[in-house]
Amino acid sequence: MLVKKELASFSERYNRLYYAFRNIPNWRQSIKKGVLSKHFNSRIMLAVTEVNGCAVCSYGHTTMALESGMSQLEINELLGGGMTEVPLDEQMAILFAQHVADNNGKVSKKSWHNLVKEYDGKLSKAILSSTQIIMMGNTFGIPIGSFLSRVTTNEAFKKDDRSTIYYELGVILSLIGMLPVALVHSIVASALKLPIADCY
Repeated sequence: MLVKKELASFSERYNRLYYAFRNIPNWRQSIKKGVLSKHFNSRIMLAVTEVNGCAVCSYGHTTMALESGMSQLEINELLGGGMTEVPLDEQMAILFAQHVADNNGKVSKKSWHNLVKEYDGKLSKAILSSTQIIMMGNTFGIPIGSFLSRVTTNEAFKKDDRSTIYYELGVILSLIGMLPVALVHSIVASALKLPIADCY
C-alpha cells in the first residue's frame, strides 16, 4: 500500500512560501528568455504535483499542459509517476524535482552538483526555481482545495483524505500573516545573496 506524505507543518509552509518568493524572479526570467521551455516547466510541475498529491494543482497544471500542446498520454504518465514519454534530455531534471519533493523541499548538495554537471548553471537554476514554486503551490493547494471542496461543487476541488477542516482553516489563517513576512524575508535574503534553496 502506498503511504501518502504528511501535510506540511507550519514551519514547512513558511519555508516553501519564502523559497517560492526567492525563486519567482529567476523563474519568470527563465521562461521569458526561453532558458526553460513551457513544456519543460509543465513536466517539472506535473511530476512534483504527483509526488505531493495535490488534486487542485493536478487539475490546473493538466489544463495548462494540454493548452500548451502536451499530449494527454504524457500528462497521465507524469501524474502516474512514469517517464517514458519525457524527452531523454529532461529526465534527470524530472528526477531531481521529484527528489526535492520527496525531501520536503530540501536539496541534497550531491543532487545539485549532478544537476549542474548535466545542465548549464542557468538551466539548473531554472529547474530548481520551477520546483520550488510548485512545492509552494502544492503545499497550499491541498488544504485550500480541500476546504473549497466543502463549500462548492466545482470538480477542480477534491477533499484530500489527509486534511481536516481544522488544518484547512489553520493554513488559510496563517497564510494571511505569513505572506508579508515571507515576502520581506525573501527581499532581504535576495539583497544578501543568501541560498535559494534549503540544502543538506
